[in-house]
Amino acid sequence: MSGVSSSSPSSAAPVDWKDQRVKIAICTYRRPDLLERLLRAVVDLHDKAQATTLGVVVVDDSPDREGGPVVQAVQADTSLLIEYIGLGSQNIAQARNTALEAALAGSDWVAFLDDDCAPHLDWLDRLFDVQHGHDADIVTSGVRYVAPPSAPSWLKEDHFIEDFNPYVDGDIPDHGCMANVLLRSSWFLEHADVRFQRHLGETGGEDMLFLDNAAGAGAVMRWSSSGLVDEQLAAERLNLRYMLYRALWYGNNNVLVNVQAGWSSRSRLLLRCGKRFLMLIVTTLAAIVRPKHFRWRKRLAELLHIVGMATGLMGVRLKHR
Repeated sequence: MSGVSSSSPSSAAPVDWKDQRVKIAICTYRRPDLLERLLRAVVDLHDKAQATTLGVVVVDDSPDREGGPVVQAVQADTSLLIEYIGLGSQNIAQARNTALEAALAGSDWVAFLDDDCAPHLDWLDRLFDVQHGHDADIVTSGVRYVAPPSAPSWLKEDHFIEDFNPYVDGDIPDHGCMANVLLRSSWFLEHADVRFQRHLGETGGEDMLFLDNAAGAGAVMRWSSSGLVDEQLAAERLNLRYMLYRALWYGNNNVLVNVQAGWSSRSRLLLRCGKRFLMLIVTTLAAIVRPKHFRWRKRLAELLHIVGMATGLMGVRLKHR
């Protein structure tokens, strides 16, 4: 990725985020253990910062509402106010819209976190450092993947899991990351047409389009390389079958989002697909003479990514898992 660097600082006096009304929005789906891990980390942040104006909104998109008891248990141990919404729509775009509307009410800032992520104690400090430096309406950041000791070694050796942090502080990113993002409430209240697109709620890509649409409508978006959060990899995803499907889905979704957003034409995407296939053939033939560097799993994943692109060009939509 190649973001545009921007280093023009704001001349306004810094504002301590603890004097602002900040709400953390979390959408969760059938991951109660990870949700509790996240909420406990937010409680620790709240207690250390003594942030009396900090609040949390949890939208549970599972029809079984597994997150309810978790929220009750955590709420019993803290003065941090946690609002729980049992939605059960099984549509991430609808869940995110619900969380956004709930968090915008009575807030100056909304920070989204995925339920498998956990922030460090200085997470909001780092996001607001960038926000102040560039008077940003959106500050987005990445994730640092955390795998359990039992995870197969090939996940890292074959680069299936790598930290997502492609920019430096203050860069204008090509695209944002909804897993870890800070939003100015007033901007999104004034732009009620910038919301998550429900028809993408099962296939994915609604998050990328949401932030892209906001930037296209004039929102100032910047990247925070120091505001990373830890993303705990779920045990059921630490296998080759899931990683291969993820590669297939990503290729499919990338094409569909590019076409819908108008970022690339179908002909250009077809050329990109063909180029990737030729590169895969060339690099595979070159690697045959160096068996230690063959990494067959990664090559199979790349092939499936290309297949996913082809299915996207044919209009097929794969569900996100």
